[in-house]
Amino acid sequence: MQLTSTQIMQVTHEQITLVACEQKQWQHFKDFHYQKLPLSKSAKCHLAVLDINGTSAVIGFCAAIVMHGKYDAFGTNAYRAHKAVVRMPESPEMFHLWSLVSDKEAQLWVAQGVLFYSRAPILYAAYRDNPATHWVATCKDADARQLRGERSHEYKWAVSGSDKAAQKIGYRSHEYRKALTAADIAEAVTNGAVVPVPKDVYSNHSLAQQHFRGSNPGGYGKCFAYVFEGNDTILGFALMKRYTRSATVTLTRLIVDSALPKDENIFVGQSLVKAMCREYPAWHSVTSVSQEAEFYHAYYQLDGVLKSEPTPRKILAAFAGIPISIDDWQSREFCDAFVQRNPEWHEKIIANAQHFGHLVRPGGTPLPLAELQNKILNETWTAGRILHRHCPTMQITYSFVAAIQSGGCPARADSLSLKTIVTHQ
Repeated sequence: MQLTSTQIMQVTHEQITLVACEQKQWQHFKDFHYQKLPLSKSAKCHLAVLDINGTSAVIGFCAAIVMHGKYDAFGTNAYRAHKAVVRMPESPEMFHLWSLVSDKEAQLWVAQGVLFYSRAPILYAAYRDNPATHWVATCKDADARQLRGERSHEYKWAVSGSDKAAQKIGYRSHEYRKALTAADIAEAVTNGAVVPVPKDVYSNHSLAQQHFRGSNPGGYGKCFAYVFEGNDTILGFALMKRYTRSATVTLTRLIVDSALPKDENIFVGQSLVKAMCREYPAWHSVTSVSQEAEFYHAYYQLDGVLKSEPTPRKILAAFAGIPISIDDWQSREFCDAFVQRNPEWHEKIIANAQHFGHLVRPGGTPLPLAELQNKILNETWTAGRILHRHCPTMQITYSFVAAIQSGGCPARADSLSLKTIVTHQ
């Protein structure tokens, strides 16, 4: 099949078909692959067939393997791309066909209900920055961009935590998941339930990246998810935390998928807040006036939930007199650059490290002071993060205290029908 450059660039996904094949077919494509590595003996292989005007030809090969030890929140094995190749030398036409083959492989596995990840050279994966491809950044995009001028991608509701390391050797890491339709969303909201989940379900979920404070839930606490019981799709999270010196429970994270339409978004958010009111007789949540998600403050517009007047966050004594405007202070990139340009303020942050106990090890164990100071000294981005986290933004506090019955016990609404989601460790 002889095609012009224009014809190749006009090829669409619908013209590519994947056909299962034996592993021995790899020998016909290996010389065109960007890596000279053998095919895994466990690979599931397919030929990519192009159809144009009734004429078909094999143009490529792809293979996927199980990611042992990698599961979604409900115990289903994840797969990752192992090989994807088109029998052409590198050129714009080859990259176009390669992207189609890679997408078709992702669609094949996602249609079977599994997570699908891909790691590829940056040059090959560049097209995935386009939201229309259904690939989006993995969870390390912000750090990679800020620290090394790189990018990291994942799909809508999926995570690939290995992208940062992959980029160090010139690769990209992605995951592909099918987007929900409007009908899927409406059904999910209607048939959803709030359930307790392990915190790693939250921290490993792409919804965690939608929060301006990042995916790390920090310390000990309990996590709840709004789950569509039909296919276990998670539409939102609420994280509750009890600090050691306070009897009051704090709602530290409340996140709803930003892709949901307004009414469904608010419904899911209010469902999570109602669930927390049923589970906890008293709690509060300190929120940013400007940094939260678009409909965030509507989640708390419920009977029994009190709202304070907006008040500015107190500036720590360590940052008194710092020459930064409030607008600049709200920018993480500006804070990182400010610390690098102003070593005297970097030193002040180190000297006052005992006030920055939010930096913790996994599991919630605080860093020893000397170790924390050393971390701030050697990582200007850590100092920048501390500075950014203490921006004196306007805040609103939402609080809830259940009514007290005559017997002295808080009145609780009907108990939730909670199910525990068990994940593979």
